[in-house]
Amino acid sequence: VEGELLVEVTPNPADGPVMVNVSGLPSKKQTRGKGLSVQILKGDGQVLQRFAVAESRDAVTTSFPLDLGDFSGGVYLVRVVRGDEAEGTGRVVVR
Repeated sequence: VEGELLVEVTPNPADGPVMVNVSGLPSKKQTRGKGLSVQILKGDGQVLQRFAVAESRDAVTTSFPLDLGDFSGGVYLVRVVRGDEAEGTGRVVVR
């Protein structure tokens, strides 16, 4: 992976829906339209959920909602990857 993404989760701590904000995305022209892959992990690294997120055309930032209402209290990681060009991880505390 070449680049680093900044992944911010708000509000934090949370007990329901949050917004995940991702910045530092390489131009889609450079990455040939690869989408974002998202993983929700427990603090120990166990993957709980995986899904894909569509991006705006040529955007260097993107945001998407995430509902953490069914997650038990604890620390979780939100890992965002775009192909093999860039990745980043944000941390969120669920109450």
